[in-house]
Amino acid sequence: MEFWFAFYRIWFWFRSLFKSANKDLSLVGTALWKSKDQQAEDWSREALGAENDRVIIKGSSQSGESIVINVTFGPEKTAIANILLKFPNDKTYSAVDIPGNAISNSLLVAGPLRLECREPFKRWRLTIRGTLLDDAGEPHPIRFLSWFSPTTDESNFLASLVTKKLAEIATINESTSVAESLSDRKDFFQWGLLRSQASIDDKEPREFDLRVVRIKTGIPFTGEAALSEVFSATLNYGSRIFCARLGFPQTHKTVCIGQIVRGDFIHQNVNSFLDDYAVIETDKGSYVLETAHDEARPDFFNAWNDAKIESKLIQWDFNTEVGYGTRLTSIENLRNNVNDKITVPQRTPVEYTATSDEKQNLVVPFEAKAAQDTLFTGGKGSNLAKLTQIQNDFQVPTGFVVTVTAFESYLQAHKKLKSSIESAALTLRPGDSEAIKKFEIEIQSLIAETDLSSDLKLAINAEFNRLYGGASPDNAIRVAVRSSAVGEDGAELSSAGQLETFLEVPLSEVPRRILECWASNFRREIVSYRLQNAQPINTSVAVVVQEMVVGGMAGVLFTTDPVKGDPNRLVINVVEGLGEALVSGQATPDEIVLTRKLKIVSKPSTCKFSDANAIALAKAGLAFENTFGGPQDVEFAVKDDKLYILQTRCITNLDLETDWEFEHEFDNATIADSDILSTANVGEVIPAPMTPLEVSVLVKLYDRAVNAAVAQISNPIGLKPFERVEIAFQIARQRVFINLTEMYLRNWPVVEKDPVPEYSLAGRKVFTAAHVDSGRRRFGNTHKRNDGKSLLSMLKVMFLDSEKYCGYGSQILANIAEVEANAAGKKDTVENQLETIVELQKHVWEAIDTHTKASMFSSFTYVFVAMLLRGSPEGDLTPEILTDIAMIYAENPEKPISADVPKALQRLAAAIVANGHEEKFNAFNDAVEAYKWLQSLDETDKAGEEARQFMKLHGFRGQYELMLQGTAWKDDPSQVVSNLKSLITQLKQNPSTDAESKPSEGSVIDRLKSTQITGIKRKFFQFFMNKAHRGVFIREELKNVIVQATYALRQACLRLGIIMYDKCLLPSARSILFLTLDEIEDLYATKNPRILHRLRRREKIFAKQAEHRYACVNVGTPQPLELDAKACLGTELHGTAVCEGIVRGRARVAKSLAEASETQPGEILITRYTDIYWSPYFPIIRGLVTEIGGLLSHGSVVAREYGLPCVIAVENATDVFQTGDEVILNAGAGVIAKVLQEASN
Repeated sequence: MEFWFAFYRIWFWFRSLFKSANKDLSLVGTALWKSKDQQAEDWSREALGAENDRVIIKGSSQSGESIVINVTFGPEKTAIANILLKFPNDKTYSAVDIPGNAISNSLLVAGPLRLECREPFKRWRLTIRGTLLDDAGEPHPIRFLSWFSPTTDESNFLASLVTKKLAEIATINESTSVAESLSDRKDFFQWGLLRSQASIDDKEPREFDLRVVRIKTGIPFTGEAALSEVFSATLNYGSRIFCARLGFPQTHKTVCIGQIVRGDFIHQNVNSFLDDYAVIETDKGSYVLETAHDEARPDFFNAWNDAKIESKLIQWDFNTEVGYGTRLTSIENLRNNVNDKITVPQRTPVEYTATSDEKQNLVVPFEAKAAQDTLFTGGKGSNLAKLTQIQNDFQVPTGFVVTVTAFESYLQAHKKLKSSIESAALTLRPGDSEAIKKFEIEIQSLIAETDLSSDLKLAINAEFNRLYGGASPDNAIRVAVRSSAVGEDGAELSSAGQLETFLEVPLSEVPRRILECWASNFRREIVSYRLQNAQPINTSVAVVVQEMVVGGMAGVLFTTDPVKGDPNRLVINVVEGLGEALVSGQATPDEIVLTRKLKIVSKPSTCKFSDANAIALAKAGLAFENTFGGPQDVEFAVKDDKLYILQTRCITNLDLETDWEFEHEFDNATIADSDILSTANVGEVIPAPMTPLEVSVLVKLYDRAVNAAVAQISNPIGLKPFERVEIAFQIARQRVFINLTEMYLRNWPVVEKDPVPEYSLAGRKVFTAAHVDSGRRRFGNTHKRNDGKSLLSMLKVMFLDSEKYCGYGSQILANIAEVEANAAGKKDTVENQLETIVELQKHVWEAIDTHTKASMFSSFTYVFVAMLLRGSPEGDLTPEILTDIAMIYAENPEKPISADVPKALQRLAAAIVANGHEEKFNAFNDAVEAYKWLQSLDETDKAGEEARQFMKLHGFRGQYELMLQGTAWKDDPSQVVSNLKSLITQLKQNPSTDAESKPSEGSVIDRLKSTQITGIKRKFFQFFMNKAHRGVFIREELKNVIVQATYALRQACLRLGIIMYDKCLLPSARSILFLTLDEIEDLYATKNPRILHRLRRREKIFAKQAEHRYACVNVGTPQPLELDAKACLGTELHGTAVCEGIVRGRARVAKSLAEASETQPGEILITRYTDIYWSPYFPIIRGLVTEIGGLLSHGSVVAREYGLPCVIAVENATDVFQTGDEVILNAGAGVIAKVLQEASN
């Protein structure tokens, strides 16, 4: 045996030299952009429904919740699912052997379980809405909602087996063929997080995060290797353990495989493990797992018919991490037994396409085969024809359909009507309510002037004679006349109820009602609905004429609870008389609830609808699900115990996302629950929630750039970046947070001793001893910075690279200009614009990457300056040192470009006054016209020159300038014009004087308060002070490049929005911001109304998210703040000094730019943050206080340049103070305080 093992090991080693084996993607993911083929490959690997494939999702939370999902696929995309949910100190809930289907490659539905891929290996939606059984077999309604986001890339755990493991497999199978076949296997697992909300028995929902592993495995051919057992555990500091037994049917032997990913990102391959997993041997050592005990988090055991589930709390000896370990055994037995249970449903063939001869008919009876063609008879007509073919224990009232051919012939005969409809189809746009109303009135008027053709009247009368004995006035037969539009009753879109229906119509009035049904096809409601859902407004419409069932009882059956989304509950709403009373809300129905096993769960005692009729109706409804392919909404009547089916349609939008799901759909996962997330810095540059397009286009660019920069100094083990996972930036409720654990605590020994990086980032100390300890326990010494290597990196950037950055920026802008020029020469198509967006994305990435490196240079020089002031590489920064740093940066001779904005506005205002333009300029009410007039002034006019120069240098800047939702000043100069008017008023009252000359660098050194610097140290200090000034200048220049690049990308995205709006694919051009790139392509290709529904819901949720505020430092998932401002009144607040000065004045509290627009000269502005868009206020305010900010942030740079007393990092300032408060700002001390009335007096 040992000989053969050695032989096979050599064989596979030699073979690997000549054959490129599949690599473990968890180690090599680097791509920022993928080709169409690569994207298609990702979707293919994630596809659901392949026979013998198996999907397992299992894991737990630190608080004791657990989940196990197992889905096995059979022939023709059929599936059997098993579900288990466990809650701490609560029961276990499960459902076993649930039949289901892969509706598409990206969607599985199995009873209450819905599993949907939104983005391969990045984002899955998992919901459970239905009834699960507890340990005692009692049913409980469960609503479990969740989003999966990854914490690693996928690992091809079979295709990437190491040589040693392949040799072991070959040895026990006495052949290399089995081991060699594994290299082609697509099996993978991926670690991730399920952000979850669950409700049991309709109680208040609870929220929690489940750390899970998602496994996809399969057996391509009978007898191949398959998993027989899986053990997984996620521990509280981010370590993850995956162990499995790989079984071989021919020899009945197993091999231990697996992988350990520690919280410090070290990957290890599992060689073996004990049966109870107490000891796990890896290629880099062994680990011991011990059972831990916690009464609040008990162990549990459960069993499905053919599998066992065990979960227990464990502790790892690596760094005493704790977490749940879950074992699923007898997997292969489960697969074999389940395959025996899977049967392919025998669906009744119901689809039929009418022949060209059949389509000549103006009228067809329900029993005609041609009537089953939905394009010929519309949604209602087609379904009634299909029901007529399968009626057995129920009856479909007799009737016929006035076909689409009749409607189209009618339009051909009335050219003016047809022309008006065709014209409107080209010109009407979503939201244009006045034009839509005018169109409705026009069409109604034109149709009112017409009549049915003689041929159609003859055809209708022929059906009256055949079915009802003619249309004489004394005929008592009454019919329902209903519109039946093409495409009206789909699973994703339904216009049911929006088109006209007439009940109890005498036969003689049917022709007039047909015309009114046709007219209703162009009602404003239906036209608006179609435009909102990217559907054509000139949809063809048929009309159903059906005998009325008068007397008895009527109502609606839903084969899935439409409110709870529970497929185990069938709901009947029934009233006496016509069902129209129920539909119109004129009568309150009795509600009867049944299970899918036809057991009545609830029924009012006074209800007259018999149990037998309820069961017969439910049985028919379940049969319709099979026939029509999904949950049904069935209209019925019962008279003399005879069941009549009046209509059935798919229940639309049955599984729409809840508000909670929309709030969290783009949340991404931290590696550990203890990760520390902050709004520092990122809260200034990305101050608003990100739209879906921004998440899909921008986040990965920033994350990859920052992560790469950090890796230069804190990644000594050479880890490559993840492809699927964001490390540096986390999304929660679409807000962006910087992950301080990943960015700073990898180097926890440095953070523990030196707070300079904290002040540079946030303007204050951020980390506590507990934070540092979490970094120590997670990373150990793995990422400990090599001080010598780091110093060399800093010096290289400082002396060799830094001066190249501005040149790189110029080249990036030239590349962007070339892309824009090429795009201008192409046809305006969705495809071309998408290509332009991808090209611009690449240049935005280049700008971000270059700026990040420039920021490192600026941060390095900041560290050196602080270290020289402090006199040592370690220790705290005293208030005197912070004041000195602020003074040094305030007197920067390099003149950063961002600091020119307020000065340029002052120059422009002065020119307007000097040239006598103020009266005419102030007379403009329209800001755009006002600025256009300034720019149109003669070249010799200083005001015109300054206006043109301002827009040339700064016009692309503005609110949210680093976001796609932003608005540039060149596109909307309202704020600029408003501030110019304020400056003009100020200049008229207090004519400006020349600014005082700034002291030389030497005098700055002489005025230092924290230390005296002399001799050679003085020269050394002056050198680094010059470099610090240069660092700020270069960083701001490169930020300017990012802003310009983002502006170009924004314009390209909005241009795509305009193109799609013109094609009636969007409700507005800016709506494109609320779709991801994948959704944009999908919408363009399919016009899927579900995507537009998401868009509309996201827009509403976004407004709510924009109001949320978050703490500067958050451990775990950030939660919106709920601050009691009254409890803080009367207290002074402290922050970090940026620019010295003591001022007193009226507070202007502005949480938004809209509130800031009322700022008056001489006020002290108190706000959450400032970016470039706030710069125009700097010339008129007396002082500045921000809740967010660092010493190198935009607001700090401009405030120092402007000599404006400024304090940053003052938490809760906008809640404690109110506009109108009298305040004192002592910027040197970092204090703002409210002046009490008594003190004022």
